[in-house]
Amino acid sequence: MTIARHLAEFIADDQHEPMPSPVADQIRRALLDQLGCQVVGSTLPWNSAAYEFARELGGAGRGTVVNRAARTSFQYAAFANAVFGHGAELDDYGVDSGTHSGAIVIPTALAVAERLGSSGGDVMAAIAVGYDVAWTLGRLMRRPLHEAGYHTHAVLSAFAATATAGKLLNLSVAQLAHALGIAGSHASGTMEYDQTGGEVKRVHSGIAVLAGIHSAFLAGHGLTGPTAIFEGRRGILPVLARVSVDDSLSPEYDRYAGVIRNGFKLYPVTASQHSPIAVLAELIDRASFGPAEVDAIEVEADRALVLHIGTIYEPQEAIQAQFSLPFSLALRLIKGGNDLADYADDSVRADPKVLELAKRVRFIPDDSRPGDKYFCRMSVRLHDGRTVTGEAHSPKGHCDNPLSTDEVHAKFRRLTAGVFTADRAETVIGSVAALANAPDVSNLMGLISSR
Repeated sequence: MTIARHLAEFIADDQHEPMPSPVADQIRRALLDQLGCQVVGSTLPWNSAAYEFARELGGAGRGTVVNRAARTSFQYAAFANAVFGHGAELDDYGVDSGTHSGAIVIPTALAVAERLGSSGGDVMAAIAVGYDVAWTLGRLMRRPLHEAGYHTHAVLSAFAATATAGKLLNLSVAQLAHALGIAGSHASGTMEYDQTGGEVKRVHSGIAVLAGIHSAFLAGHGLTGPTAIFEGRRGILPVLARVSVDDSLSPEYDRYAGVIRNGFKLYPVTASQHSPIAVLAELIDRASFGPAEVDAIEVEADRALVLHIGTIYEPQEAIQAQFSLPFSLALRLIKGGNDLADYADDSVRADPKVLELAKRVRFIPDDSRPGDKYFCRMSVRLHDGRTVTGEAHSPKGHCDNPLSTDEVHAKFRRLTAGVFTADRAETVIGSVAALANAPDVSNLMGLISSR
């Protein structure tokens, strides 16, 4: 009984009891949030290459691409939508998994369902499974993958997408185990982008979605893969995660944990920056100071986090700005917010005032909370001799400090305001709310395509 086999049984298991209401509500929030991210992502210039790539390789087809009139093959439509959904750094995050499951699971589920004519209820079940597989694997290897320099999201999302597609294809347990084995040949991606840049990080979700769809369909046609893909001598755990495998290794399987332990973003940056940004905002409100009054900002955070968001002080492109906490804190002080437009603006990234203030940020690696990427303690030293301090454990949007349904709706309206009319946005919200009873996803897909 390999890990892949256990996961396959977990995926294939058809629950005889109705999905609990809190889980269904969270899936609807995740779906709407991801669609909003896809809509705003479809307008960003750095995501245009992914769409052109999808159109060229996918050709004509019936797959819906968000905010585009032309259709393409369903798997390349999923690729483009996944890139749109991940490409603004506003998509959700697994608190325990290290993945951004919405940008993987939801484009996969909608694209495969559109091709197969799957019901809305089947889509929701597949979404739950995809999130759960990401959570299970993330709990097992999130931190070691991160420490080894791999993008945990890129590695693990290939398996989450495979699970989602395989569920909708109704693959057998044996086929699902082989599909996960096949997906292992696709699972990769490093985090060099958070050191020297490169917009390639935007397409990690699209790559994983294609990998998952292809793996599930190949297994359905009889291709086999190594079912010890995780714990085998040359499997993901020992080779990529560098985890020693023995008989005590036991993944946790907790139905719906992936959905429930999910967070939503308010700022277009890595989830690990949300606590520092929130702490600084609270300190500004409490002590009433401006950028000219700041001598230094000290941030205490997990050592791995410092490497992830604390090495870039002069970002040359949007992705570097979004992975720079010094830049984000300088924006908060100078602009009073952290808007996507400022991260994308060349003139803001080159603004001497922003760059000079960013250089006043220094980091103190904290080894007392290993793996706690959402904890932050901050000290701000002011010209008048005052030092103000604060800390945060779970920023707004974190599953322990969640956004309400109304707040998710408000975020969706805000993200889609430049593309959808107010009436159209409300219609999409209503369609998502009614998805569980929908015979298929055609109505929803028609609403999010270009008109």
